[in-house]
Formats: sequence, structure tokens, C-alpha cells
Amino acid sequence: MNLFDRTLKIIARNHAATFLRLAFANHNVRLLGTIQNVEISLSVKPVDFVHQVLYDGKEYLFHLEFQTQHKATLPRRTFITSAELTEQFNLPVLTVFLYLQPRQKDIPNRYVTQLGKTVINEFSYPVIKLWDFITEIRQGKLRELAPLLPMLVKDPDETLLVEERALILQESDSQKRADLLAAAIAVGSRYFEREFLWE
Repeated sequence: MNLFDRTLKIIARNHAATFLRLAFANHNVRLLGTIQNVEISLSVKPVDFVHQVLYDGKEYLFHLEFQTQHKATLPRRTFITSAELTEQFNLPVLTVFLYLQPRQKDIPNRYVTQLGKTVINEFSYPVIKLWDFITEIRQGKLRELAPLLPMLVKDPDETLLVEERALILQESDSQKRADLLAAAIAVGSRYFEREFLWE
């Protein structure tokens, strides 16, 4: 697993409640726990993150996946992954994708089988475009996503890094704060020299 993927997994693990709020803003979904090291048995493939959640007295799996860019195979693969998780854990699965790199075109979020023009089966999932939440991140409402800011804005600069650091330092939990700073270095190194970032 590369450093960037590991960074996203740390953010997903430590701040699952934030992603629940983004994905299900109008529902009171409560985080119960995180299922570690989930793999499905097709061609053994780890999934980004699976959390146990509770809504209206019923338990669900919250399957969270990060995506930098859309791949044409993703809707079909997501359909299969969701089905495998449902079978493996015998719970309904809430699959949500978070996209990190801005894209003008619509993002496909459904897998469909058709006979001619008639839809026979359909599987869809919500897509969160994190660049739509830049203002909320900068205002501190979603400050735990600050390490992702360089990916979400055009031409990130030193001023952005100062802003990002100030947001991260507001985290009161020392371990989460350390993880966020490390995540900021990992993401920032895609745009800046690592030595400059450590300074």
C-alpha cells in the first residue's frame, strides 16, 4: 500500500463520524465501530474502510471509498464489492464514494443492466465531491479534512499550508493531531518538497 492510500485510510479511520455527516446529512446515523482489515474473496482485494453504524435501531455497514479520479470500471466493481460485503457480514451495506480531484463532468454512480433501452437491474451509490466542501473545511466546520485541501484547490501555495496547519492544530486529541499532520505531509508532498513541508 502506498503512503497516499495509507494517509486516506488514517483519515477515514479517525474521522468516520465526519464522513457519516457528509454522506447522510439528513439522518441521525450513529457510529458503532470499525471493522479492521476487511477483504473480499473475489480476487482478494482490501476495501478502504468499513464502519458499523446504527440508524433507527438497525445496524448497517458504512463502506467508505476514496477516489482521486473516476475509472470506467468503478460502478461494476462497486456493485460486486457491495454484494460481497452484504454476503460476508449479513448486513445491509451503505456504500459511499469520496472524490478528491475536481472534475467538471458528471461522475457516474450506477451500474445498470439493460435489454435494449429497458433497465432491468440497477445499483447506485452516493458520490461526495469533496471540493464542494472547501468553504466548510476552511471555516473549521470540517477541519479534520484540512490535510486534503491541496488536492481540492487550484494552485496550492504556502498560504494554504499555513491555513491548513492552523486548522489541524485545533484538534485536541494529540494522536489524531499527529495523524493529521502526517497526513498533511503525505498529501502535500504531491505538490511541495517534503523538506519544505516538514519546516
